[in-house]
Amino acid sequence: RDSTQGNMAADAQHTDNTKLRILSFNCGLLRMRLFGKEVFSNPPCASDRLPHIIEAVKKLRPKIAAFQECYETAHLQALKDGLKDILPHSAHQDTGTLLKFNNGLCFFSAYPIVHSRVHKHKQAAAVEKLLATKSMQEILIELPTKKQIMFINVHTTAGGAVHPEHPGTDSVRQSEIDEMLALCAESAKKGVPGCIIGDLNAGPDASPGNYNSILEAGFRDIYVEAKENSCLVEDKPECTWDPQNILNTIGPHAKCPSQRCDHLFLANDCTILKTERVEVIFTEPCVDTKVKCALEGTQKKKLQNVKVTLSDHYGNIRDDSLKQLKQFYYIYDVRET
Repeated sequence: RDSTQGNMAADAQHTDNTKLRILSFNCGLLRMRLFGKEVFSNPPCASDRLPHIIEAVKKLRPKIAAFQECYETAHLQALKDGLKDILPHSAHQDTGTLLKFNNGLCFFSAYPIVHSRVHKHKQAAAVEKLLATKSMQEILIELPTKKQIMFINVHTTAGGAVHPEHPGTDSVRQSEIDEMLALCAESAKKGVPGCIIGDLNAGPDASPGNYNSILEAGFRDIYVEAKENSCLVEDKPECTWDPQNILNTIGPHAKCPSQRCDHLFLANDCTILKTERVEVIFTEPCVDTKVKCALEGTQKKKLQNVKVTLSDHYGNIRDDSLKQLKQFYYIYDVRET
C-alpha cells in the first residue's frame, strides 16, 4: 500500500520560503507483539517515547523530515496527526506482511511531494529476510523555487543476529549502498540532485569501508563539511549512536563502539546546497519511563524508574536558507542521532 498524502490548506501556513530545515531521525519504534502484548522491543518504551518525539519535532518545525524505524500503522498515524500542521505532505509505502515487519521508512514535508516509491533491497541479513522487508525510500520534492530535489531515505542493515561489522554484514550493506548510488546517478542524469539521508549503520568509526564507498563515489558528508567550515555547533557529541545511552546499554548492541552512523550525503557537484550550521540534537534524557536494567553493582535486572532519550539514536537537523538566485543556499542545522 502506497500512502502519499498532501494537505494543501496547511501549505498556506508555510509562508517563509527563505528557510529550509531538514531533519533525519531514527525513531527507534521497533517492537513485536503477540495477542496485543509486547514480547520484544529494541529500544524499549516506544509508547512512552512517541508523544515526546512528536512534540520535539513540532518545536523544531522542520520543513522536511525523514524518519526510520516507524513500523506500526498506529505510530505512523500518530506522526501524521501530530505533525500535520507543520508537515502537511507525507509518504510511506507499506511493504509488511502478516509475518514480516514493514520497512519502517516514512517521509514528511512542508512542500509538495512530486512522487515517492520504495525499492526493496536485493540482499538482506538472514534474520531480516525472515522477519523484515528491508528497503530504501525515494522521494522527489519540489521546493518553493520550483527546483526539484530527490531524497533517498535509508536504513541499511545492522546485521540482524550477526555483528554489525562482520564482513558478511558489511557485504550486504555495501549492496544496499550500491543501490542508493545507482538511484542518485539515475536522478543526476535528469538534472535532479540526489541526497542520501538516514541511518547508514556505518560511519568513519564503524564499517568505514561502507562509509568511504559513498565518499569515493563522489559524495560529501555534510557533517564533515560543517566541521571543516567551522559551522558545526560545539559541545555536542560527535556520535549519533552512543553505547553509554541507557537505551543501548540494555540492548543487543551494547558492546558496539560509539559511532556517527546517521548522515546526509550530497553529490560533490551539487551546488544548490551550502552547509551553514550543523548540530547534534535529542541527546538529553527527557522521557520518564520504566526499563528493566541491572541494579548498581550487580547483574540482577529489575524494573526501574529512569529518564531516557527520545530514541537510541540522536537526531540530525539542518537549517537551510533558500534564495531566489541562480543557485540556492541552504543552512543545515544538523542534530545527529
